[in-house]
Amino acid sequence: MPTNSITISKQCIDGDELEFGGVYASTLKLSLITDLDRYSFFGAKIELFYKIEIAENTFETIPLGIYTVADADRPHDIVNLTAYDNMTLLNKDIGGIIFSGTIWQLFEYIQRQTGYQLAFTESDLLNFPNHEYALEMAKDHGINTYRDAVKTICQLLGCFALDDRTGKLQLKKFSVDTDLALSYTDWYSCVPADYLTNYIGLSVTGLNGTYSAGTQDPNEVGSVMIIDDAPAWDLGSETSLTERTTELFTYLHTIAYTPSEIEMPSDPSFDCGDRLSLTLRGTPEITLYTLITSYEWKFHQGMSIHSEGINPDRKSVV
Repeated sequence: MPTNSITISKQCIDGDELEFGGVYASTLKLSLITDLDRYSFFGAKIELFYKIEIAENTFETIPLGIYTVADADRPHDIVNLTAYDNMTLLNKDIGGIIFSGTIWQLFEYIQRQTGYQLAFTESDLLNFPNHEYALEMAKDHGINTYRDAVKTICQLLGCFALDDRTGKLQLKKFSVDTDLALSYTDWYSCVPADYLTNYIGLSVTGLNGTYSAGTQDPNEVGSVMIIDDAPAWDLGSETSLTERTTELFTYLHTIAYTPSEIEMPSDPSFDCGDRLSLTLRGTPEITLYTLITSYEWKFHQGMSIHSEGINPDRKSVV
């Protein structure tokens, strides 16, 4: 393989603000030295694994995902491939049908219609806010594809969707407990922000209006998350829509982190949504916490981790 032959990019938000409802496909870029023409690769499946030696002659295998080639070009004797994970299965149009049910029933239906296998069970949904509500999916609610349907459900559950590296649909919340501890010996560079991203309010708008929830502490400083297009709030009683807003905010209120940019040796075990503790050099040493909102991993070339988040002093506060 040529230099810089494999790059994997993942994200769970779009922009510089935390969001619920992210449904983003991961991108694989891979270069091969081959005599085959580029047309031979369209639609091909790529399944990657990475092995780490954890003891002498003992290896741990980490799946890197299953990807489908969408584009190929051929400069000279190299074929450059661009491929995406199975999240693209959700791009299918829902047609003119209306489907409704509990959260689990909706995911079962989406699985049948798209062929995208689920990586979670019905009991796993108990770990998410608002898992007990039923929803209706239709184009009248702005839901045109199954990706839109999953986004709508994830907004309600306070999570995002990702491909679980074995080609199945997974749901994940932003971690509030530390997944991995890093120190200044683990990275090439780390640039943390000089502010903390946290939320003290939530405003959600559906066809029935706007519903809000927030902290009861008048001295608490933070930002307000605004979800201005939430089909999960289109239908329901006033009491129900208020309760789901309050329940979602209760979880949102637990998320606090310092946005950061990290350059470090490649570690393919990271996932978006992971919470990292970062111990910075100093006297005394300082430990802060960050969330992975996107990263780019390169085979034998290190990785870039990004944690995006807004500064409460530059955003609306309550």
